[in-house]
Amino acid sequence: MLSLRINDWVKAVLTHVAALYEAHKKIVLACGYLHADETPLKVLDESKKGTTHQGYYWVYHNSKGKLVLFDYRKGRGREGPDDILKDYKGYLQTDGYAAHEDFDKRAGITLIHCMAPPNVH
Repeated sequence: MLSLRINDWVKAVLTHVAALYEAHKKIVLACGYLHADETPLKVLDESKKGTTHQGYYWVYHNSKGKLVLFDYRKGRGREGPDDILKDYKGYLQTDGYAAHEDFDKRAGITLIHCMAPPNVH
């Protein structure tokens, strides 16, 4: 019976955390000027104890509000930014990675790239 109550507590907390995440995401994306980049990370693989797989944090930085949104994805494809930025309007600054290429064709988005020289990654 105790485990049932603990599960209910965890579920209630996760419901509130999910709502907090969505509110935070809305604030970050409302800024009108956003930096976006992805970074690899090793993720513990629950199917094979002691091993990891490659995952990615997609990071969206609202420099005006000094806020950062992290979005974990298993891959580096454009599905992540497409999902997060589907309603975004404003300037989007990226490193020129191919997953961001089509954003300059979207109404309301001005795509700009960083000033880093080629092949410095």
